[in-house]
Amino acid sequence: MQNNLTIILGVLFVLALGAGIYFYMGAQTIKIQLISTEATIQSLQTQVQVLTAERDVLQNKLSQGKTYVDYINTLIWPVMKESNITTNIEFSDMNEWFSDMERRTQELNDQELINAWEKIKASDQNGFNMAIIRVLSQLEEILK
Repeated sequence: MQNNLTIILGVLFVLALGAGIYFYMGAQTIKIQLISTEATIQSLQTQVQVLTAERDVLQNKLSQGKTYVDYINTLIWPVMKESNITTNIEFSDMNEWFSDMERRTQELNDQELINAWEKIKASDQNGFNMAIIRVLSQLEEILK
């Protein structure tokens, strides 16, 4: 009887030891997977940060580009009106256009555009050409 009890206890001990090793190995596998997952998460977080920074740069460029496109669109309004071409903006008269251009020029705070605007106000055709060239140059820089 004692011999049978020893055998049963030995078998139970071996089973318990085997189960312990099995569960320990499973826990190690899970730990390795967890470490790998954490590394993947950190890599993805880094990628998200890089992409977020790139998105912010592109949004800034888009905003700047839109500002310059709106400026040139407003700048050529008198020419478009005189040519009877429909525009997406409308002013009641040249004074309203003049005031809007003055405001836009000051908001851009671009010294070359300010100089060009001063020439336009002095009825110098070169000012109009300077403004268009400057806006196109800025758009080119923004799109790089």
